[in-house]
Amino acid sequence: MDPGEKVSVFGPNRAGKTMLLKLIAGIVRPSEGRVRIGGKDADRNSEGVRRQVGIVGHRPFLYGELTVRESLGFYGGYTGLPKWKLCREDA
Repeated sequence: MDPGEKVSVFGPNRAGKTMLLKLIAGIVRPSEGRVRIGGKDADRNSEGVRRQVGIVGHRPFLYGELTVRESLGFYGGYTGLPKWKLCREDA
């Protein structure tokens, strides 16, 4: 994937969608094989991986009174992402 690219994960119940996202986010370790994000093992470098991956579920937890930029700043603060990386200039 290229930076900024988006991916949707679809499938029937119990197909493994949630487990895939947990593996990518470094929340659980794979029983076999490896998950690599940006060349780093997700389970061994979960802090670094969390700074590169954003996951939004089908029911995102957003505050209606915040703008999108404010929401990114709020949640990005949990991962230690610098504010300048959260903002983008319009072209």
